Amino acid sequence: MESSPIEEELILQIDLARITFAEEEEEEEEEATRIVVSLKDITEQKRAEEVLRKSDQMKSEIISIVSHELRTPLTSIKNAVDTILTEKAGAINENQRRFLSMASRNINRLAGIINNLLDISKIESGKLKIELKPLDLGAPVDMIIASLASKAEEKSISIHKEIPSDLPQAYGNSDKVEQIFINLINNAIKFTPEGGHVYVSARLVHGSEFGVRSEEKQTAIQNPQSAIEVSVADSGVGIPAYELEKIFDRFYQVEKSLTRKIQGIGLGLSIIKGLVEAQGGKIWVESEVDKGTKFTFTLLKYSPERALRERLDREIAAAKEKGIPLSLGYTENTGVAK
Repeated sequence: MESSPIEEELILQIDLARITFAEEEEEEEEEATRIVVSLKDITEQKRAEEVLRKSDQMKSEIISIVSHELRTPLTSIKNAVDTILTEKAGAINENQRRFLSMASRNINRLAGIINNLLDISKIESGKLKIELKPLDLGAPVDMIIASLASKAEEKSISIHKEIPSDLPQAYGNSDKVEQIFINLINNAIKFTPEGGHVYVSARLVHGSEFGVRSEEKQTAIQNPQSAIEVSVADSGVGIPAYELEKIFDRFYQVEKSLTRKIQGIGLGLSIIKGLVEAQGGKIWVESEVDKGTKFTFTLLKYSPERALRERLDREIAAAKEKGIPLSLGYTENTGVAK
């Protein structure tokens, strides 16, 4: 007879309460039955895990505090530079304008880094609160493409959009979805050589149609509901296969030989992954060096029933935080909470 191990953690009152991992397995030999129990001291492992947890928590808190402290003086500096650039404080010559414009660009870049640090801190600590609402994707994408048009024109890059006019509404946060689009389209322009192309598309997919690609294997997401699948592709430098698994890691940057002209601290894609997942979606990447890269992510498809369930869940959570006992039932057939 085959048996399956039974695993359990035990706190033993020996040597100041060391933590022991026990594995029990029942074996049968002819008419005799025996149980084999093996013990393994995992106290140091648990201590190391606790130290790591506290270290991550402290790091997130420090990042949050430092980011907030940097933001206030940076805002004052930005306002002062903008005031001088717009000549509200008096006329300036072209040489002064050139240096002030350079300062303004770097202030904006630093502000972006601070915002990224705050975002990653909230994502890691679980404090990122996102309210989902029905939203159309066509208009925001048009606006973002228009805002990045001058950057694309500098490199003679054409941006193509393919979003059906009858595409159902997504269920997400408009600000966060725009942030995702801006980051992915901006990256596509950055990593695409002159005369290249960027493609933005969206389509409705059902259940196991949408999935996450891991190397050569695509695993379906076990979700029977429909979703909106969005892709941002380019004809750029591409990403080596061995880098794809790390591309969403914090502070990770693709091989310097491919990105030597690109500035960044490696937080953008990590934040994007967190924002997508916070809205109930998934994100993955496909790429080939010298041919281009394609990022694909999913957003929930809006439905009144889903929105109602989300609202009820929020109300229950809010009531629990206040110590108010609350229990709500939801009937799928009628869509009525009771």
